[in-house]
Amino acid sequence: MRWLSEEKGTVNYEHVIPCSLKGKRGQEEYAYYAEQAPALRNFVEMADVFAEREFASVDDLDRLEKMPHTIALANLLAACNGKRNQEHSRGCCCNHSRSDDRILPVMLMKDAVHRVQYDENGILSIVGGEVSWKKIIDELNDKTLQEIRSIWYRISRTTYRPENIRALYEEQDLLARSRGLIELFKQAYGKDNFRDIPQEVQRYAPLTRPDAPEEGESNFYLSILLAYDWFYDYYRGRKRPLSLGGMD
Repeated sequence: MRWLSEEKGTVNYEHVIPCSLKGKRGQEEYAYYAEQAPALRNFVEMADVFAEREFASVDDLDRLEKMPHTIALANLLAACNGKRNQEHSRGCCCNHSRSDDRILPVMLMKDAVHRVQYDENGILSIVGGEVSWKKIIDELNDKTLQEIRSIWYRISRTTYRPENIRALYEEQDLLARSRGLIELFKQAYGKDNFRDIPQEVQRYAPLTRPDAPEEGESNFYLSILLAYDWFYDYYRGRKRPLSLGGMD
């Protein structure tokens, strides 16, 4: 659940019913997806089937509710591409790993809010042990993503809100910035001494200004944490997963 960037190349458009499917297999796969998700059943048709239709006028075409699965909006999801602006830390890229494999279209199912869960350790799971999602979930449970979600769980138990943390991130007074971030993480982890906080978490409290050259990966980690601030409200109980398009 990362903020989507307007920067070119940072967003993937994912087809729920894979774009390349056609013929008999396409019909079989369509039947599976349509049975699971009303939006696909009501607004999507396989492209090769659609191509066989004949229309007497443009008005006939305009009146159609079902569009080819290759372009139907009901079959498209926008998702971050998983890249984290560092060559050695790319994350996952949804369909790049999935290919044409069948997956339960949880993101379009009415009970998605009950099926998709994140625990306090940041681990993502789908209730029922849905095997078709195993490969993708394994990637979405990447160590850094788990870490980020877990940190938001802890922050959600403090008096801090995402806007407070963003203000600290943008603070130009180095001393005020450092003190504020240290207090944030001490409160989140219930420690009196910042050094008692897990070392891997300490990197989310950079001691350099956001406009200064990065020392190691400090500013990077805090900026990527803020990109996932959706989890603050999730762990506060105010949001539930509505889409797995950007499920990380």
